[in-house]
Amino acid sequence: MKRLSTLLVLASVSMFLPGVPCAAKSSESYYNEALSMHRAGNLNEAVRLYSMAIQSDNRYVLAYQMRAAAWQRLHQFQRAISDYTAVIDLGEPYFQAVGYFNRGIVKNMSGRYAEAIPDFTQAIGIDQKMASAYFHRAIARIK
Repeated sequence: MKRLSTLLVLASVSMFLPGVPCAAKSSESYYNEALSMHRAGNLNEAVRLYSMAIQSDNRYVLAYQMRAAAWQRLHQFQRAISDYTAVIDLGEPYFQAVGYFNRGIVKNMSGRYAEAIPDFTQAIGIDQKMASAYFHRAIARIK
């Protein structure tokens, strides 16, 4: 019991000493901070924090999804495509459909219309009710 008390005191004191790191943040706390920055329009900081969440948990699909959205708004299309690909590779079917759809959107935005068509088709294959995928696939076919 005395040893436990000593450890608790040492742990408490070490939190206030300079140069002694506190417990690492969780992937969720990085994600939540990133989302706040994203909503505030601070996209570069959001990307940095989403990256920290991913570094903490490299299977954090939602962090990849949102970092891709930030890259997309920053017109960093190849980076967005890479993150949407991670969403497709790591995600459950819902995330996969959204990943394919968003990757198709980025390809459309960057003028790669022929490459976007298979992504929209994959999204439709997973979620036949995704009307926007039909619409954007038709646009890509026209271009």
